[in-house]
Amino acid sequence: MTSTVDEKLVLWQGTSSLKVRNILFSWLTSLTLMYK
Repeated sequence: MTSTVDEKLVLWQGTSSLKVRNILFSWLTSLTLMYK
């Protein structure tokens, strides 16, 4: 039971970090495009 919950938490953390990374990446690219 606890192992499945831990796996779900790890999976959610990985997906959330990926989303944040994508948002930061798109934000940085838009900033660089604006200042070019």
